[in-house]
Amino acid sequence: MLLESVKSLLIANNVSVAGRPVVVGVSGGVDSIVLLDVLTRLNATPTAVHFNFGLRGEESDTDEAFVDKFCKSIGVEVLIRRFEPSDKETGSSVQEWARDLRYNEMCRIAERHKAPFVAVAHHEDDQAETVLSHLFRGTGLAGLAGMPFARPIAEGSNVQLIRPLLKTTRRDILAYAGERLLDWREDSSNLDPKYRRTALRHEILPVIVSHFGREVTSRIAATARIVREMSRVSSGGTACPVVTVDASGRVTVSVEELASVSEVKRSQLILDVLRSHFPQARRTRESALEILSLAHAQVGRRWQSVGMSVTRERDVLLFSRETDDDEDETLPLLLTVGATAISGATAVRADLLSDIPPTLDPGTNKIAFVDADMAGPRLLLDRWRDGDRISLLGASGSQKVSDVLTANKVPHHVRQQIRVVRSDDGRVIWIAGVRVSGDFAVRTETKRVLMLTCIGVIESDASDLASPPVS
Repeated sequence: MLLESVKSLLIANNVSVAGRPVVVGVSGGVDSIVLLDVLTRLNATPTAVHFNFGLRGEESDTDEAFVDKFCKSIGVEVLIRRFEPSDKETGSSVQEWARDLRYNEMCRIAERHKAPFVAVAHHEDDQAETVLSHLFRGTGLAGLAGMPFARPIAEGSNVQLIRPLLKTTRRDILAYAGERLLDWREDSSNLDPKYRRTALRHEILPVIVSHFGREVTSRIAATARIVREMSRVSSGGTACPVVTVDASGRVTVSVEELASVSEVKRSQLILDVLRSHFPQARRTRESALEILSLAHAQVGRRWQSVGMSVTRERDVLLFSRETDDDEDETLPLLLTVGATAISGATAVRADLLSDIPPTLDPGTNKIAFVDADMAGPRLLLDRWRDGDRISLLGASGSQKVSDVLTANKVPHHVRQQIRVVRSDDGRVIWIAGVRVSGDFAVRTETKRVLMLTCIGVIESDASDLASPPVS
């Protein structure tokens, strides 16, 4: 019965595992042991992956030994991955850290093995618990739709995460294990009441079942499938004139057109964008409402989640990816005359001219002429910082660099990439590619002219790209 149910689900989703490599997450519990056995009987070529996070001390090590022995006994390759809780970075729970690490590692293993699928053992009861958990926290259609049978395991990956047991009850899984004389391990943390999922499984669901019958979990899971299908048909994904995706992968949502969408649809649309383009981001009803509030905020306001942000621009909400590379970069860099310094997405070159140019208007903001002696012998390429000021030609006094960027309509998502050239005493000589300081302008008494060029990101192994950090 269970084997036929899995076959039907795979066929319905156009998934064929026969003769194909499949990476399988195997904890040692009955669900994953049954999944591995079923895939083997369906003639897949499984590679089992077991994760030992050391969260339960000796019990974790015993689980590892059991999985290793079981897999070897049935001729299945097994990979053991060990991690320590001390490896976890701040900002997420242990459960979130372990889950993300499992999926990321299984994705890498699948890509190395050229496996099109990573299989996990979520079943129908898990689906019902997921839907109820979303419902209790507050959710939209996506939350009520629960877990899909298949999805890309990571953004941009061709590897599909599949759940072959998603239409199988835990009762049927236990019956199958008994028929096949399979052994397994019980995870004691599944009984720990401090976890909401545990309370839901052992305290709340039994009460629901006592009132509505033991088939209630199957009915909840069936409702999730209906909601998912209705959501897919009605929304058509994120193919919506409100949402635009450019060639670089940046996603924008029109503020004006968003206002014409119903309130419920707005939240769903935002969650669809996050799910499709930023799966690592926080996806809750609260997240959607926080993002939607930016539509009424001033330009430049931001909402951030893991690896991404949403910025209120003039007419749109801009969804963009973020990395920590820029903050980790050692700045400022020494900008040597006759060489190029590269920082982030900006490359600046400094050249000493033999003659004063006939015109000081280069016709582009990408080039600036400055008095070499005023600038001094030591130039620095740096990120601009709050409080930086610049004196512009034709203007009295000085202005904040941030105000100059605003006046020149530099989008907020671009500003973090902007670099400045400083004198050795820290004064801003040039906002690279934007405006030059009048304090360093070429005058009639100027003897030597320095030409600064913002040439963008360049790919070269030339020796003149040396840009040592300033010590």
